[in-house]
Amino acid sequence: MQLKTVFFNVSLLLCGAFGALLLTSFFPQDQGGKASVQKPSPQEIQEIMKAYLEAAEPGPIHKKLSEGAGEWIWDTVSYMSPGGPGVKSKMKAHARAILGGRFLWEEVEGETMGKKFKGVSITGYDKVRKEYQSLWMDSMSTRMTLSSGKENANGAIHFSGTMVDTMTPKGRPFRSVTWYRGKDLHEFKMFDTLPGTKKEFLVMTISAKRLK
Repeated sequence: MQLKTVFFNVSLLLCGAFGALLLTSFFPQDQGGKASVQKPSPQEIQEIMKAYLEAAEPGPIHKKLSEGAGEWIWDTVSYMSPGGPGVKSKMKAHARAILGGRFLWEEVEGETMGKKFKGVSITGYDKVRKEYQSLWMDSMSTRMTLSSGKENANGAIHFSGTMVDTMTPKGRPFRSVTWYRGKDLHEFKMFDTLPGTKKEFLVMTISAKRLK
């Protein structure tokens, strides 16, 4: 039996696109692979709408992220190999809250290994998954690096993700830890994994201090 599209009166549910997203919750698949239409009750629509709105509203964690807005100096140390010497560099970072305080946008600029360097990061907190999410891009590659994680009891945020580059095009695990030492000092450590092994090593530390 061919599925007929059913349009419900959702004019009060913000906009048509959001209403379409809402309606997808009411097209479960039966065992034969055909969609069955179940008309939601007004109460069900209100409950789902309330859940969407609550998930979309910034909370205390987003407020904490937004406090990172401003001008920063990054003192970085990079390690090219396990136990190798650290290469120091200094970066300037400009951070601002975007989309109503839901995300923190950071633009970084400086020099590393004798070359000019620029990077952009976007950090947020997903209230549905209950996890932090981070996107990183820079002028030394054409990739976007994604990671996600949670905050532990000591206030450290542990991120993990997959690093993809020419050495490991299928990817390898990496992780990082961020500490917020108040509104004017953040610390960061990143650990990479040696290709073909499960052994990780420290590849970068950052001490970020707010410019006053």
